Amino acid sequence: MTGAETRSKSTDESLKKLEAQLQSYMISNDSKIDELGNKIDKLMEKMIAPQGGILGSAPAEGMQIMGSGSRTRAGENGEPSFGRSQGSYSHSKWEIPYFEGVDPCAWLRKCERYFQYNHITVPQQKLEEAVLHLNGKAESWFFSY
Repeated sequence: MTGAETRSKSTDESLKKLEAQLQSYMISNDSKIDELGNKIDKLMEKMIAPQGGILGSAPAEGMQIMGSGSRTRAGENGEPSFGRSQGSYSHSKWEIPYFEGVDPCAWLRKCERYFQYNHITVPQQKLEEAVLHLNGKAESWFFSY
């Protein structure tokens, strides 16, 4: 055998070993990711199940966990809606942006659109939702009063 053939053969063998190692790492990682996913699911079930609502303020009947991970809100099943307008409420992909103290007018416009889209009409509930999205100096300022 020539030197080039020997190098080619050893390179091929090294490549096969590396491919086998990579495959075993991938299988190992897949199983670890599955295990972590199962653990997270169990933790979420433990965290969500005992709570009666947002910050424990709503009764347990107001929010139920569905098998698909989506939630039904009060008002959908003929229950009182606790500040939201009657009718169906689908979980919105829209969220109030966090206010960092920059451009308050734009933040307020976005909040109003969020409230309108989610049929939030009670001023106290608007305030509570907005306060949850204050950060930094704005949050400190609000809680100092």
